[in-house]
Amino acid sequence: MRKLSLILFLSLFGFQLYGQVVNLGDAELATKIKKSTKPYKVVYILCDYCEPSLVLYPQIYKLLSGRKDVDFYPICAQSSAEVEAYMESHKVGGPIYVVNQNRKRKWYAIIDFYNPISAASDYLTKFLGIDADKMGASSFVVLNEKNKVIAQTTYETEDNSCLNILKKAIR
Repeated sequence: MRKLSLILFLSLFGFQLYGQVVNLGDAELATKIKKSTKPYKVVYILCDYCEPSLVLYPQIYKLLSGRKDVDFYPICAQSSAEVEAYMESHKVGGPIYVVNQNRKRKWYAIIDFYNPISAASDYLTKFLGIDADKMGASSFVVLNEKNKVIAQTTYETEDNSCLNILKKAIR
């Protein structure tokens, strides 16, 4: 209740509120996606420093907003703070689901570079059983109500054809 009051207060005084970072936990998010009965579920890998993500995410969000037959799950394996900063600086809306937040941080992290893009695609493979081997930032998968893959992009997919693939999949 207090969170709703704060949101109403901020919006009354002209503060623009954009998206929301959601951390349900990896398994809980997978359960939410699998249990969705919508005809289409779009799971999109987002990364705030990837140029195609910066261009494509707002377009996909706009395309899917208001569609009652689609559940949209943009996922990001970066920290919640990084995702919040991205949403505020780029004025993007909707929830963005953060995954792999409980990863172990190694003391030699300077040497062992953490790659949030591969961490997000690993999430798709481990928790949703999707072959995400060639998926990268700005890739997505479209599932039907039975969680069968009906469309998928990879890092090899031309950026300008991603929206067409999505439009065809969710007719």
